[in-house]
Amino acid sequence: MAQFPRTDAELIALANDVLTGYRVHPDIFHNPPIDIEGVTTKLVNYSEVDHRWNVNHAEGVMLTAQRGVISVEIASDIRALLRHAETVVQDPAQLKLIGWGGRAEPTPLQLPGQVHNLTLVKQGADWISLTWDTASDGGKPSTYVIQYRIMPDGDWSIADTTPDTKITLAGQPKGKTIEYRVFARNKAGDGLVSNVIEVVL
Repeated sequence: MAQFPRTDAELIALANDVLTGYRVHPDIFHNPPIDIEGVTTKLVNYSEVDHRWNVNHAEGVMLTAQRGVISVEIASDIRALLRHAETVVQDPAQLKLIGWGGRAEPTPLQLPGQVHNLTLVKQGADWISLTWDTASDGGKPSTYVIQYRIMPDGDWSIADTTPDTKITLAGQPKGKTIEYRVFARNKAGDGLVSNVIEVVL
């Protein structure tokens, strides 16, 4: 995907490509949303100010400010022309005529990876504190789901959720052997569950 310029030099180069493409291919990039000649005038002004800045450092601070203002205006104009071009043509090859690569397809969100190293940190009469390591692969988790089940044959239930990699669970069943596990979740779905730890309160 083409990236919008981050430096003035890259912006001016792209601006020249965009304006040339709009002039040479009016049949493709028709009815531009802003005056092409007006942007051309801004480029000329920029070049003049840039030249003065290079040859006369005494005016450097003032000219830098002027150049910055003009640069912001040019960037706004070029963004408008690029948005317009993307609405009137769908062919990436045609967008390259103005030095642009078009929009990239969004990268699908991956499932989060597996949670590792679920660990019991502390426990009390009816509470426990757990920590774990987030996965180093997969999509970014939005939350972690902590599950528990009462041994020997209880079903897995959700104890709580958290965006953090640690949690304290209060009000846990006493006098029971309980297993805990954690998995990461995001909009793509659920990752693989962590190791299981066994706790008796």
